[in-house]
Formats: sequence, structure tokens, C-alpha cells
Amino acid sequence: MAILVTGSSGYLGRSLVQYYRQHNHDVVGIDRKASPWTDKVGSITDVAFVDNAIRGCDTLIHTAALHKPHLQWHKPEDFIHVNITGTRILLEAAVNNSCKRIVFTSTTSTFGENMRRKKHHNAIWVSEKLIPIPEDIYDVTKITAENLCWLCHKDAGLNIVVLKTSRFFSEDDIHHELRRRYDQNNLKVNEFICRRVDIRDVVTAHAQAVIKADDLGFENLIISSTSPLCIDDMKQAGRDLIGILKKKKIVYKDIYQQYKWEMFQSVDCVYANTLARKKLDWSPKTNFETVLQSMREDDTYLKKLFDENHKNIK
Repeated sequence: MAILVTGSSGYLGRSLVQYYRQHNHDVVGIDRKASPWTDKVGSITDVAFVDNAIRGCDTLIHTAALHKPHLQWHKPEDFIHVNITGTRILLEAAVNNSCKRIVFTSTTSTFGENMRRKKHHNAIWVSEKLIPIPEDIYDVTKITAENLCWLCHKDAGLNIVVLKTSRFFSEDDIHHELRRRYDQNNLKVNEFICRRVDIRDVVTAHAQAVIKADDLGFENLIISSTSPLCIDDMKQAGRDLIGILKKKKIVYKDIYQQYKWEMFQSVDCVYANTLARKKLDWSPKTNFETVLQSMREDDTYLKKLFDENHKNIK
């Protein structure tokens, strides 16, 4: 298998290149920025560059994009150019060069406004059945790119798996109120209950999507950690998360008291990974309870979990 990874200097892209190199696959990384994981420097909006890069590859993993944090620095047309036009150019090059399968990295952010519960209402169970309603240009461009993937599958027959990833980046949250209220590691650990996934599990989800793509044809799947909550918990989760964790006998207070952390009082939504686990034969290893146990056993675990420089992708 010969694999092209876009965005290979980014957090996910370089993790994927590292993974495939460790597993002795032929992998080519492309990015606008040079790095040890990037073999060819150029833009996915450059038709000639993309056509040259994908030649000879039977698999495309497309992670390159402008992301939500870029909203404060980039204009809407920049998002359209990179996330929509760049994806279209890649899809056309994949068809023209007889690429067999594509894994496209999208985001749970596309559900947008449909994840915002009204005050005093139930938390929202976010599954693939939820209709995306964008809240900004980033969401619009990622939804459009997903639709381009579907059209490519329908019209050209390429096998394409879209992965809607939840939060896995290690940088601080973009929302000022959350940064003010929570220690950033506290916030991220809390999020494993509802809307975070470890980068290593994101990598294995992509690897499984590559393996399963030919059988799946086209799929659009949510990639997140396995929540301790279920759909029947959504009424209480919207008003009393702590009560649910107590009822489920999930022990966290010893660790939280040690770090002087605070648990969420409630959650707006919970991402469901059930379909991805089934369709991809994927077993994410990191969740809220495994994080707590690892923190008890290893004082340096949080550094390993959230510091990009300490990741060891295998």
C-alpha cells in the first residue's frame, strides 16, 4: 500500500506519517510547511503539485485544513480556498491517478448549532443521525468537503470514509470563559466524558478506516472516546452530571481533590462512537476512567497525554 498524507506537518498528519513509517508502509507526506514528516512541500490548492504528489499512491489520507482556531487570523475566503477547493483538487487528482481509497478527516464541529442545548433541556446525544447545522465558515467548509467526498464516491466510485473527529488537539481551549474557569488539563480530562479523544485513538481510527474502506464504500463516522454516559442519561446529564457519575460509581474525586480540579456540573452534548467502533472494528483505548487510573499510577501521565512532544504513536 502506497499512502499520501496531506497536512503531514500538523499534529494528526505527522502522527499518521510516523505510524505508517513504523509499520513499514510506503508513505508520502505533503504540507505547506517543511518538517521531518513532510516529503514534499507545497499547497493542496496547487493542481500540478497535488497531481505529482499523488501519482503512484493507492490511498489518500486527507487531514490538511484550516481549523476553527484559525478563524481569528484568516478570512472566510481562505477557508473556502483551502478546505473546499483544496479538497476538490485532491479528489480529482485521486480519480485521475486511479487512487483506490480515501480517508477524509472532518470534525464533529459540523453539527454546530444542533449541539447547543437550550437552558434546562436534556443534553444532546450526538450520533451520525444528527443533522449538521453550521455555526461558522469553518463548519460550512467542512460540511461542503464531506459532500464533495460523497459526490466523488457516487460519480467516480472511489471508496471514501469520512471521520468526524472530536477534540484531540493539545492547545488551550479557544473559549475565554472556559479558560478562565478551568485549569486546561482539568478541562481536557473532563472532556473525555463527552467530547474528547486521544490522538493515538484518532490514528488507529484512520488506520482502520484505510483497511475497511474497500468494504464500506462510503461512510461518515464520529471518532471520539467511549463515554461513560449513554443515551438514557441525557436528561440528567443536562442538569446533574455529578449525580450520574456517582450513580455509575465512577470514582474521580480523589484525583480531582489532589489537583484542585472541578467537574462539569452539566454537559450540553455527548458524542457517540458506537457506529465507528462497529463499522471500523475500532477499539479506542483512552477514556475518562483509563485517564484517571493512569494518573493514579503515573505522576507524569498528564504530560505524556497532552504534550505533543511526548507522544509515541505505535
